[in-house]
Amino acid sequence: MLYKNFVSCRGAVIFYFAFALALLNCHFQIKNFDDLSSHIPSECTLTGTVLTIPTTNNPTKTKFYLKAESGSFSGKEEKLNAKTIVTLYDTKENIEKIKIADSVKLQGTLRNPIRAKNPSQFDYANYLKNHKTFSTFYVKDGKWEIVSQPENADGKFLQKLNDKRTEILNIHRQYLKSPNIEVLGGIVFGDDAINPPDDIKNSFINSGLLHILAASGMNVSIIFGIWFFIGTRLRLNYRAVILLGAVLVAFYTLMTGMGPSVLRAALMIEFVLFGKLIDRAADSIALVFLVAFLMLLYDPAMISDVGFQLSFVVTFALMFYCPPVLENMKNKFAEFAAGAVFIPFVAQLFAAPIQMYYFNTFATYSILANFVITPFIMVISFLGFLASIIAMIPVDIIAQKTCMFFDAILNPVVTMLVSISHYFAALPNALISTIHPSHFRLILYYSILLCIGFLLRDKFKNKKLALTTVILCVVFAFSFINFENKNCEIIVFDVGNADSFLIKTPHNKYIMIDTAHGRYGKSSFSQAESIMGKYLKDNGIKDIELMILTHFDSDHSGGAVDIMRTVKVHKVLLNQDEDNSKTTKALLKYINENKVNTQTSKNNEIVYNEQNFQLKTLCPDFVKDKNDNDNSTITLLSYGDFDMLFMADGGVRSFNKIKKDLHNDKIEVLKSGHHGGKNTVTSKMLKTINPDAAIISTGYNTYGHPTKSTLETIAKNGIKIYRTDTSNAIKISASQNDYKILKYNPAKKRFVEDRHVVCRNSGRT
Repeated sequence: MLYKNFVSCRGAVIFYFAFALALLNCHFQIKNFDDLSSHIPSECTLTGTVLTIPTTNNPTKTKFYLKAESGSFSGKEEKLNAKTIVTLYDTKENIEKIKIADSVKLQGTLRNPIRAKNPSQFDYANYLKNHKTFSTFYVKDGKWEIVSQPENADGKFLQKLNDKRTEILNIHRQYLKSPNIEVLGGIVFGDDAINPPDDIKNSFINSGLLHILAASGMNVSIIFGIWFFIGTRLRLNYRAVILLGAVLVAFYTLMTGMGPSVLRAALMIEFVLFGKLIDRAADSIALVFLVAFLMLLYDPAMISDVGFQLSFVVTFALMFYCPPVLENMKNKFAEFAAGAVFIPFVAQLFAAPIQMYYFNTFATYSILANFVITPFIMVISFLGFLASIIAMIPVDIIAQKTCMFFDAILNPVVTMLVSISHYFAALPNALISTIHPSHFRLILYYSILLCIGFLLRDKFKNKKLALTTVILCVVFAFSFINFENKNCEIIVFDVGNADSFLIKTPHNKYIMIDTAHGRYGKSSFSQAESIMGKYLKDNGIKDIELMILTHFDSDHSGGAVDIMRTVKVHKVLLNQDEDNSKTTKALLKYINENKVNTQTSKNNEIVYNEQNFQLKTLCPDFVKDKNDNDNSTITLLSYGDFDMLFMADGGVRSFNKIKKDLHNDKIEVLKSGHHGGKNTVTSKMLKTINPDAAIISTGYNTYGHPTKSTLETIAKNGIKIYRTDTSNAIKISASQNDYKILKYNPAKKRFVEDRHVVCRNSGRT
């Protein structure tokens, strides 16, 4: 029913059409494919236009979005209208030749982007989908060429603007050293200008100041605010000050690449300035929603961008909370002092849950750190931008002298800023790891904040709203009560052709068997950190009682150090074999430096024990055997009538060596050895243990895993096969007399039951 007291008929019609327009816009703009989708995977040649400024953390690798206009697939030419993200490898000198708006020809491998196949894993495919991209393209050294420079006016302008930005930054490099040059570049020109060193980036993360290394809405406000102050003090024409300020805001926004935060602030300021020119005042909250509406009308997928979310949530919070608190203060100094504390407090109050949701962190001293650095940011933002404007005058001596003069002022200011970040980052508990808040808790939290905001505006006169706020607070508090789960749960992570398992015992202790890959050489990607580590953080798991590393192959022990850096590991069980690989040396070095408790695995030893639950290691111990796979530590998990055998990379030869120690003729679940490779199972072996299900941890590989013979042997013995490459992550939830096998559903973002089996019984549902 429509109540006229709340919504008029005209208003209802407007809301209806706005909603219908939003749905129609989403239908036409958000798609799941493009012209390249049907060619994945393939080796091909693409010709198109570079859409973004090439960025990199590695001097021999760069990334950029490409608008693909034509392609050659198996010798057949096709016209295209698609977008892909290119990863290109070459020398630093060659990479620097690629510029935004260039037309390029690239030869490489077209692939699907990585999808989230594990709980808590970042969904890169979904991230790219929100950027209207459905493929990734990998190009090797020398397999590319620049076809032509931009011909249209837009392309020429963007390239010249970026060239000028690069030129100015190179001049600054003569007078500013690292990390000051990277900090200045990030604040003034945006986060794609210069990548800061890892230690500086970590310092700013731990202090809660990372946002200042990327140009944001705050920088836009500072630049216009200082210009307006100077212009009015110089008694310049009011309209001239407004118009020139609008031009400065627009120019700065273009220079920074128009990120959501900068674009939001720029649009809001431009609307306000336009209103001032026509003598119209703007309602600040209405303006926030108008700008959000326009940006989403242009690109609906922007709503999932964390920068967009933070920018609009914090802006709305400041405009909703601050006026009723600060406007009633009669003393200007008291208003300024209260605002200096209250504004960052409100910003943190609204931003913290989003930061926890995406990054699992809370910067303890962020409010204080942001308060302290505010004057430094004002100086750096304005003077850095002013220096850049003057340096654009096409006379070399002017650019050189301008940068030299301003850098002499800015250098100690930036140094002080970096020192402040280091100070707060070094304080105890500067960065706290947090759980991943559920959508239900987020809704409750922001509902409470909205209620408090309305109470502030109503001066706490609305008793019903006050009661509602109290009830919401109680429900929010009760949502943190955890009910103990007495089941034993095993998660088989999908880590490609590698192994990693997390076991939750009936008493809610955690054990990990193998850790998949860590970082390869110069690569910044770690399976252990991005998959298992993220899961541990999201679920508030801070202790691993026991880590079993079955052997020293990198696909089993490579991620151990990353896990130990994420959570406290109380004991590590190492394989008895010796290994001299780089991965193993790094692992042993970390263990020695951090005095991690370690033991060597032994045959037929109970390594963990709870009531009705135990974990036993079985060691084939082939002395001086070249095949370290067969020397893998095998693990038997038992909980009541449920048993699961983890074969690691061991095969039939390993099983025959340890089968006498199993003392069990019924293993409910078998984790097949060596990713389902050859000689890992035989019918005789399977009949000895009679498993109901076999799990194969595998993914893309060049070894032929799992082999056809292994799959056929398992299938003909009536055993259900689960593969991580086809079923995603797998979860086994066992009581003492039955168990369930669940498969991770990326669309629903949860495990979905596939089967329910009663232990030692053939009856299945």
